Amino acid sequence: MDGSSQPPIVSSLPEGYHLDCRYGLVYGAAPQTVDDLTQLAGLTLQHMASLNHAGVYRFGQIALWKYRELDSFHKLLGLTLRQLIDLNWVEQARSRSRSTASVRQFTVQPVFRLLTTAAISMLAGILLLIMLLPEQPQAFPGMLAAETTEITTPVFCQLDELLVNPGDEVFTGDTICLLKNLENPRRTAELEQKVASAQEELRQIEAQASLDTDRRILELEAEISALSMSFQQWLPTTNSRSGNHLQTGWSGSRSGRMQQTIARFADASSARKILFFNSSSPLNDGGAGSLSSPQDPAADAAPTVAPDNRSVVLHQIQQRMLRLEEVQKQIPEQIETALGLQTARNNLVSLQDELAVLKRAESAIEVKSPAHGIVAEVLVLPGERREAAQVLLRILHEDRRHIQLTLDTSRIHELAEGAEVDLIFPGNQVRSGLVSRIPLIARTPASTTAATASIKVLHCGKLWPSLPIGSDVQVIPVVRTGSDATH
Repeated sequence: MDGSSQPPIVSSLPEGYHLDCRYGLVYGAAPQTVDDLTQLAGLTLQHMASLNHAGVYRFGQIALWKYRELDSFHKLLGLTLRQLIDLNWVEQARSRSRSTASVRQFTVQPVFRLLTTAAISMLAGILLLIMLLPEQPQAFPGMLAAETTEITTPVFCQLDELLVNPGDEVFTGDTICLLKNLENPRRTAELEQKVASAQEELRQIEAQASLDTDRRILELEAEISALSMSFQQWLPTTNSRSGNHLQTGWSGSRSGRMQQTIARFADASSARKILFFNSSSPLNDGGAGSLSSPQDPAADAAPTVAPDNRSVVLHQIQQRMLRLEEVQKQIPEQIETALGLQTARNNLVSLQDELAVLKRAESAIEVKSPAHGIVAEVLVLPGERREAAQVLLRILHEDRRHIQLTLDTSRIHELAEGAEVDLIFPGNQVRSGLVSRIPLIARTPASTTAATASIKVLHCGKLWPSLPIGSDVQVIPVVRTGSDATH
């Protein structure tokens, strides 16, 4: 193309451009002189990098954009077509391409390109090396801890004398403090009130049992009396062979005690004037209500029935009376069981025994150390009172130290039970430890929504340094290579 026939803007462009079907005039490589495209309003460094990548370096290239180039570049720049048109870069580029004084040129030197390429290559190599290196485990924050024994109050008491101070070493069986038992007077008053209530309850139950027993025995005596009279009425009045046979058979089948009972109630029935039952049918097994008795009290003769029937009736009366006597013997025990008399007696005896033991108990309590350790904390002062099961002091066992970890459950998979870990104590002192146990249940503190787990790390290898309990310790999982794992 003849340079004289080219438009002024095109003729001002350096050599090396070509015509692209989408982006118009573009360069395959940066020309020796380029424009600072960020001088256009709204064109950022990111936009300039995108344009340079597409081969646009000069204002003259943007000044020649038509609708086709605008439609292509708005997608490349991440803008809408309307936004790109509103930015008015084409008109701004035309104005700047006509005035060479406003153009800021940058000369790209070959040495600068070489240095840039070397720097980029070096950075790429460093990144690749970092990616190939094994990932270093992240440290867990831990705390040096030790097992403690809490000394608690056995009962409601008052601290009379404290024999140790924080930091003192104590051995098993050493007396730690003296307590005054304040539970005995209070407990004695409560037990005395319970004993009085139990005695009153027992008296009421015994009175009720006596009333119920007397009432039930009178009912049975009345029924036995009626049966006795009915028995006498069914006996034959003549000295016939059949009558003698019945009397002899009945006497042989009855014990002497039963005959005396029948005679006793027979005598008593005439004096008490007990009414007779009027049933005319023979006695059944249900009771005395079905007995047959004479209608005329003045009649002395027994009912005229066959001897066999008379024997059956007399036998039924006899069996019924025996059963009633057995029931009468069991009445007191049954009534006492139903009313819970024996239970009330046992309860009263138990309360009385407890009260007697409490009255014999001493008021002074001597508290001894259950194990060897260091007195770490005293929570009660002499003269103060505490309820039962409250902590008096804590004993620290320095020979049972461990590292306590509290970590999110999202990282718990980085540790395994029984695995070895590196411990970094204050002063960069490195020691080893073993993960003791992984909890099966996590907890969620109220201050956060993340679930946490508490893990204990025990001692192994070299002795840990002597540091205060509560010191911060960094815990790092040990990463072993394949050869280490094999050995």
